[in-house]
Amino acid sequence: NVDPTVKSITIEQTLIDFGRGAEYAKSKIGIDLAKAKFLKKEQDILYSAIDAFTLLILAREKLSINKRNLNLLIKQVETDKVRLDRGQITTADLYQSESSLAGARAQLTQSKSELMINKLNYENIIGKLSDPSKLKKSSESIVSLPNSLSKAIEISKKNNPDIKIAKLELNQSEKDLSISEADLNPTASVSLER
Repeated sequence: NVDPTVKSITIEQTLIDFGRGAEYAKSKIGIDLAKAKFLKKEQDILYSAIDAFTLLILAREKLSINKRNLNLLIKQVETDKVRLDRGQITTADLYQSESSLAGARAQLTQSKSELMINKLNYENIIGKLSDPSKLKKSSESIVSLPNSLSKAIEISKKNNPDIKIAKLELNQSEKDLSISEADLNPTASVSLER
C-alpha cells in the first residue's frame, strides 16, 4: 500500500537578528509622524478660517469707509458747483472735486468686489453666511499669549508641527539606516522539519 501524499511541518525560530527591533521602532515613529501631520493639517485649516474671517471683516470695514467717503465727496462736488456759480472757485477746482468723486466711486466698486470675494472665500472655508455685517470684530484673544518673545519662541519650537515632522522624519531615516545595516549583519535561526 503506497501513500502518495507527503506531509511536512517546519518550525523556525530566529535566535539572533540585529534589525528586527528597528522595523518596529520605525513603524512607531510612522504613527507619531502621521499624528504630527494631522495636527499640522488642523492648524492649517484653523489658520485659513482665521484668515478668511479677518479678511471678510477688513473688506466690510473698507466698504463702510468708502461709502462714507463717497457721500462726503458727493456733498463736496455739490458745494463746489454752488461756489463756482458764486465765483469763489475756478472750474479747475470743480473738475478736481469731480475727479476725486470718480475715484471714490471706483474705490467703492472695488470694495464691493473685495467684500464679495472675501465672503465667498469665508463660505468656502467656514460655511454659509447670509449677512457679513453680523460678524463681530473683536481684538480680544481667545487663547493666552506668552509674556515675552523668548517664551513665544520656546513654545513655538516645542509645538511647531513642522519641526516635529522634520524630527520624526529624521528618526525614520535613522531607523532606515539601522535596518540597512542590519541586513548586512549575520542572523542565526533554528529550524526543525518533519
